[in-house]
Amino acid sequence: MAEIEECKHYGIDPKIVERFEKRIERLLRDMDKYGLSLFCGSAGTIRADDFYEGMPLVVGHIRGTNHDGGDGGVSSEYDGLQRGE
Repeated sequence: MAEIEECKHYGIDPKIVERFEKRIERLLRDMDKYGLSLFCGSAGTIRADDFYEGMPLVVGHIRGTNHDGGDGGVSSEYDGLQRGE
């Protein structure tokens, strides 16, 4: 669900954010069918470039079970394949 006050502050229609949320959630469901997950930080959120003390404004939340978070580290392993943290 779009964050109404944050959307107003940023000057974007919450319905636009809700459409993005639904598209992302549909994509996550499709990816889940293949055992895939999306790396998107410690929380599945849609953020705007409205920084206050270095923190972006959160205008929406993504509901899904196959998104993951953390530092996003990626390295090549002994088998030559890239693996994430």
